[in-house]
Amino acid sequence: MKTLFDRSTNDEIIERLQTLTPQATNRWGKMNVSQMLGHLDLSFQANFGIIKLNRDLLLSTVFKPVAKRILLGGKPFPKNMPTDKKLLPKQSLDFFDEQKKVLAMIARYATEGPEIICRNPHNILGKISPEQSAFISYKHVDHHLRQFGA
Repeated sequence: MKTLFDRSTNDEIIERLQTLTPQATNRWGKMNVSQMLGHLDLSFQANFGIIKLNRDLLLSTVFKPVAKRILLGGKPFPKNMPTDKKLLPKQSLDFFDEQKKVLAMIARYATEGPEIICRNPHNILGKISPEQSAFISYKHVDHHLRQFGA
């Protein structure tokens, strides 16, 4: 199971992020590359407890078994998955500023370890371990890097 706590996995993701350019085009979805980086930044802020997401009642009750299989399973995330509106940037973003923020957030996983993850319950899965959170984060970043061909 790859997680962002693992130094080699963390380095691989950083290298892939560094291959992105402002001209990168999406293979699916609505976000441009700067918006995607802003979305990742907001997602990491939620993981670190900087912003708090509300519990998604539908996904955390009715669809929790499916969500758990998608988020914690071995397969990559499917294309065009829905996202919490709090994790969508509201303003125009500078690619290089966003890339720098995301690279710093990812590096924190490897340098600070499991203590970086907030103890708030996941908005869909509820209580999960820091390792599960870092695994979901890896899958999430990988999903968006594949979306932009990196």
